[in-house]
Amino acid sequence: MTTNDFSARNKPVKSYPWKWLSGETMKGKIFAANMETLDVLRETGFMSPLKNFEGAILLLETSENVPSPGIVEVLFRNIGLAGVPDNVNSIDFGRFLGYTMEMRDKVHSAIQRVLEVEFGIEKIPVVTGVDFGHTDPYFPKPVGIRAEIRGERIRLLESLTV
Repeated sequence: MTTNDFSARNKPVKSYPWKWLSGETMKGKIFAANMETLDVLRETGFMSPLKNFEGAILLLETSENVPSPGIVEVLFRNIGLAGVPDNVNSIDFGRFLGYTMEMRDKVHSAIQRVLEVEFGIEKIPVVTGVDFGHTDPYFPKPVGIRAEIRGERIRLLESLTV
């Protein structure tokens, strides 16, 4: 494969429907992060200025390493312990590429348990299964742009260009 030959990449994987765990609409500035990377950055001071997350639609994804549902729960708990969920408008999880439906169900239950039971956050909109990040095909999202997510649509509220 040459550097410009993308035909040998992974074949696209059919999406499954988005699953709203709570709420039905999200609005805010897009802030996207890989959960494993965000966990590493937790100790660097990157997450301590929580104003970086204020009013954001937090897009979280896992890597192609397919961390177990238990690891995803720990990673999400660490994000919660850093105070991030208290500052965002909503949380949007990627499609968990490489996970079985049973694994996805375990992750969904863990997300709800961590938010509601451990952190007492019940009213924040949360959706899973959105195509972005480590998916095939790859769907990048414009970080820093205000957007609205409703149903299975993402609508940009600002221009991508100045």
